[in-house]
Amino acid sequence: MAKPKTLSTQSDVFILPLPAGKPEAWYSDKGKTERRKGLMLRVRGQTRTWVFLYSWAGKRERLTLGLASEMQLGQARKTVDELNRKSKDIGKSRPKYGMQRPFPL
Repeated sequence: MAKPKTLSTQSDVFILPLPAGKPEAWYSDKGKTERRKGLMLRVRGQTRTWVFLYSWAGKRERLTLGLASEMQLGQARKTVDELNRKSKDIGKSRPKYGMQRPFPL
């Protein structure tokens, strides 16, 4: 069976390869109907981690959501939905001259 090159289903999570000679690989969520912008799977050695990429104050930021062995793709997508909702709420209530991060560090 050929290994997939994109992340679209739960079955892809543990078969996506780490390219030879590379320390890590990043795969974006490419689900046909369930895709979440900013959701990434980082493959580093035998470890697979869910990461949410977003922009804040003009900078690219990332937030680690958890290990893929402990959180399924569906739960990672729900978490990203929740984070996006929170960031929109913070954006509405943010003072004009104060910068408040959308997520705690």
